Amino acid sequence: MKYYLENTCIEWLRKYVSYGKDVLERREPHSLRYFYTGVSDPSPGVPQFMSVGYVDGHLLDHYDSETQRDEPGADWFAANTDQQYWDRETETLRGAEQIFRVGLNTLRERYNQSRGSHTVQVMFGCDLLEDGSTRGFRQDAYEGRDFIAFDKDTLTFTAADAGAQITKRKWEQEGTVAEGWKQYLENTCIEWLRKYVSYGKDVLERREPHSLRYFYTAVSDPNPGVPQFVAMGSVDGEVFVYYDSETRRKEPRVDWIAANTDQQYWDRETEISQGNEKFFRVNLDTLQERYNQSSGSHTVQHMFGCDLLEDGSIRGFDQYGYEGRDFIALDKDALTFTAVDAAAQITKRKWEEDGTVAERRKYYLENTCIEWLRKYMSYGKDVLERRERPEVRVSGMEVDKILTLSCRAHGFYPQPISISWLKDGMVQEQETQRGSTVPNSDGTYHAWASIDVLPGDRDKYQCRVEHASLPQPGLFSWELQSNLIPIVVGVAVAVVAVIAALAGFAVWKKGKGYNVAPGSDGGSNSSNAGSNPSV
Repeated sequence: MKYYLENTCIEWLRKYVSYGKDVLERREPHSLRYFYTGVSDPSPGVPQFMSVGYVDGHLLDHYDSETQRDEPGADWFAANTDQQYWDRETETLRGAEQIFRVGLNTLRERYNQSRGSHTVQVMFGCDLLEDGSTRGFRQDAYEGRDFIAFDKDTLTFTAADAGAQITKRKWEQEGTVAEGWKQYLENTCIEWLRKYVSYGKDVLERREPHSLRYFYTAVSDPNPGVPQFVAMGSVDGEVFVYYDSETRRKEPRVDWIAANTDQQYWDRETEISQGNEKFFRVNLDTLQERYNQSSGSHTVQHMFGCDLLEDGSIRGFDQYGYEGRDFIALDKDALTFTAVDAAAQITKRKWEEDGTVAERRKYYLENTCIEWLRKYMSYGKDVLERRERPEVRVSGMEVDKILTLSCRAHGFYPQPISISWLKDGMVQEQETQRGSTVPNSDGTYHAWASIDVLPGDRDKYQCRVEHASLPQPGLFSWELQSNLIPIVVGVAVAVVAVIAALAGFAVWKKGKGYNVAPGSDGGSNSSNAGSNPSV
């Protein structure tokens, strides 16, 4: 056995690695994507035209018809571009805005539509693979459905209906449209993708950090069954402790924390949470008076935590919300607070005049929080670092000559997953509807994505699933004969209660990044960021 382990086994391991080198050692391709949307009669607050760009899924820039300016979506991008770049991009996108308005009017006439809100969309971009090869696509949609797509290899366009056939004939007869797009996708797009990847290399190529997060929510007049106060903690996105004003006890939500802590730990954490509950009720009364609110349901939230990155550096953030909006946030480096309105300015002055609030929060985030994160990672290492493959099911339902294809992934861990719908191998990003990634009662997750298609085109569509547990992305199609039953997932009652109680909180933090800053290492109670100051 010793000879086998030290010789034969190693020899075959080297062979197998050489056999599967392209798969085992591959990296995900770098990608550059642009999404343009024009709306003829938008709802209040929705721009008539909007453009966003992404590199490797990270927001690159944003333009809309309200601001009339192209603006950076990431610090690393802003730091590597000058004013001339932004003036040039703004000019280009103002031109695209005008073209979209003309295009909307043309399509409304073509489809005999006199009024109402109508939408035209364009998605295009390119991929740079590790072997140096490239890919590119451009496709247009109208009213949320395929309109026309570019075939880069044949220099032709694929039209989805009679209205799109007119555009196809026009572009192909003109002769230069296809060549212009091929040149852009194979050259200009790739050239800029390489630049953008070099600008944001440190961000785009880093791995996800380990994280410790705490979420507190207090509601003045909650709906039946929703506690007035809820506190929960998560490690790497997995809820591990929970407290509410009904049970008035801090309780474990995963086996690994229960197995590695004693009663003294839970008594101490319960005492801290009970104190926070009283403190949040006082803050709710204070803020209702400050905003001249006499009755109704009002919500205050507190979110804070720390990250431990692969290189040993750390980050931390601490921010409050009121009524589902930002209220005040800690700037850990400057030891100051950022207030969003006049009422929050009162809290800012109070905390900064006190002189110790920011210093205590900074110490907690850079020392106590990181110390406990390391402990929790060691307690739950086998669970937190495990990989569980998703079980994927594809189903279809036809209503009014529209086929809705649904792709459901169930039972996977860790949480991050990508579910995309492809048509003829091309990602249908704007046409895809996605649900949130939701925890199951066993600590795994489930997620779904659906798309509406023409029944006759169903064979053109595949669901692509990418996850850390899969050696390569999986492709799944709907098979009529499989008669698959949609997955019914049992989520723990406690988790549902948390989600219901935090509905407003989810709205507050949706689409926001955390205000994080670099730091170092220390000890005390894991969720106790020091005595909480009143607002």
